[in-house]
Amino acid sequence: MSCKRVELLLPATVDNRLDGAQQREVDEHLAGCAACTADLDAMRDARVALATCGPAEPPAGLADRIARSVRLAQPDNTPASFWERFVPIAWPTALGASVAAIVLVAVMLTSGGEPTKTATETAPADPIEQVATAVNNANVQLASNVYGLDID
Repeated sequence: MSCKRVELLLPATVDNRLDGAQQREVDEHLAGCAACTADLDAMRDARVALATCGPAEPPAGLADRIARSVRLAQPDNTPASFWERFVPIAWPTALGASVAAIVLVAVMLTSGGEPTKTATETAPADPIEQVATAVNNANVQLASNVYGLDID
């Protein structure tokens, strides 16, 4: 048995909690290992020293300090107001809707009344291509109306 394995079993050895086979293996190792024997002796000495100590008295006011800390650590269970619940959810939606409305108004104002091809004439089958085509058409109209560019 290795020293690492015996080190793990030494506390159980001090407390007499090992079964017969494990105790024999530990005893065999201890017979040939001075370092592990010294560790076992130190643990036994510590156990005796702790057994002779009386119970420790807690400092005055410890229970009150612990109770206060527990109360402070607990979350406040008061329900959130309507605005505290609504605002974190609503602002991204409102921002997205505002941007979409601004883009729509800009496209409508810059279209100049020129007839455009219908969606069924130019719409690709893939939804991603449809979005890309719509964005490209809007950019072409914008460049034509705002900058006077003729892009086909």
